[in-house]
Amino acid sequence: MNRSLLGAEGPTRLVVHVDWIEGAAPEDYALRSLRTWLVRETGRPKASIDVVRGGVVAREPGEGQAAIEATVKKYAAPPPDTHFVYVLYWDRWLRYRGVYFPARELDRRIPHEVVVMFVDPIAAQSVLWLTRRKVEAAVLVHEFGHGAGLVTNGAHTDGRGHCSNAHCRMYWGVDRRSIRANLFPVLCRGVLDPGDFCSECDADLAAGRTRLLEEPPPP
Repeated sequence: MNRSLLGAEGPTRLVVHVDWIEGAAPEDYALRSLRTWLVRETGRPKASIDVVRGGVVAREPGEGQAAIEATVKKYAAPPPDTHFVYVLYWDRWLRYRGVYFPARELDRRIPHEVVVMFVDPIAAQSVLWLTRRKVEAAVLVHEFGHGAGLVTNGAHTDGRGHCSNAHCRMYWGVDRRSIRANLFPVLCRGVLDPGDFCSECDADLAAGRTRLLEEPPPP
């Protein structure tokens, strides 16, 4: 599990900074849903968690991951003494709706975690009561679930880093199983709870958070 994101070690303050390229602004509902989830699941004091809505950034030259890397390097500015996560809203890349990059995975010179959200496929999968803001919030919380360390192992994973339960926010995406699983709450009640994790993922997160608080950090 991610000890620093969960507040078990490192800085006491968590800052999530959100920027976007032109035409890809985030929904306020998604950012509020993320903060609600972070307050509930990290165990940090509410006042120590900031989800900051930044602004429009220029899309750096290049294509695909190269352009994303260059844009993150230019605009991400971690405040001192914080656990910092940079969120960048983009138009599209391959078929992803969102991607989580651990520190130094996107590029070894990027020392903080990065989440990239892709608004075109999110908008394409938003129909009727399944509005963009609901889909976007679910995807954003899903990526932070990866950041927390969910479904990295265990009997309920699908073998590809996602939960095998189609009702869970950590399921891989939209397919017939997930449509059937969410049909009643979405069509009948207009609900797609972005924080609706399955009992196994909830238990993994709770157990991991408790274990991290009890165990000393590695030397």
